[in-house]
Amino acid sequence: MKRRSRFGEITGHDAAKYAISPEQVVLHTQCRLGKWYYEGEGQACFSRLDGYRDIESPHVDVHRAGIEALRARQQGDMDSMLRHVEAMERASFQVQENLQRMADASSTSDVLCQSSP
Repeated sequence: MKRRSRFGEITGHDAAKYAISPEQVVLHTQCRLGKWYYEGEGQACFSRLDGYRDIESPHVDVHRAGIEALRARQQGDMDSMLRHVEAMERASFQVQENLQRMADASSTSDVLCQSSP
């Protein structure tokens, strides 16, 4: 699974291309993963798999740390910004690890939902 990093957007790398404010970061319930997790196929079909419930906390942390990194950047506190980016990246890896656990469990599980014919 390839993950997308927002490091460049947050740190200001190529700032003209990646201008984003803390207010523009969507809630963890509104991003693609959040919609899948809370509303969509994720909850309906995968919520009983090992790793599913363990996604939520680090996913919230990804959003929280990203917002805090952007706030620190706005205030010119680059040390704090980098600490928050590192926290965001660690949380993102935890999300990935749990998604992998789900993928591994799905190959031996009969708890997945079946699509309608």
